[in-house]
Amino acid sequence: MTTLFQKKFLAVLFGAVLIASTGILGGCGGDSASSGGSTAAAFQEDSNDKRTYNDGKYKVGGEFKAGEYIVVSNGKGNSFIDVAKDDSSSFDSSVASDMFTTRSIITVADGQYIEVLNATVYTLAAAPKVEPKDGVLPVGMYRVSA
Repeated sequence: MTTLFQKKFLAVLFGAVLIASTGILGGCGGDSASSGGSTAAAFQEDSNDKRTYNDGKYKVGGEFKAGEYIVVSNGKGNSFIDVAKDDSSSFDSSVASDMFTTRSIITVADGQYIEVLNATVYTLAAAPKVEPKDGVLPVGMYRVSA
């Protein structure tokens, strides 16, 4: 594990603890790993696009298209995603990061980079479906539409 990765991981962990404690004390909760400035509505969803991406670092554009993705933990501990504005791996280049154990949602734009650890990134069409148990969805981030 690189020192820079350790710093990012600790920063995300600290942020998650801070957000969780604020949510508990403030009576609300939630998290998001969107890239900021862009919304999912800005991207066209292709229902035939069934690609997946495993651990690694990817440049958005070309094969890894800009848009919204479902990220599912592989169950091997904490999963981590980082969306960055460049390939420098500097802490300042990070646009959004998320550490999770179930599933998350990200929105990425052309020219950004995404780093994935212990998770699989799915296009919306390829994402595994989640069935409620006793009418309740498991913990995680979900896309809700009308």
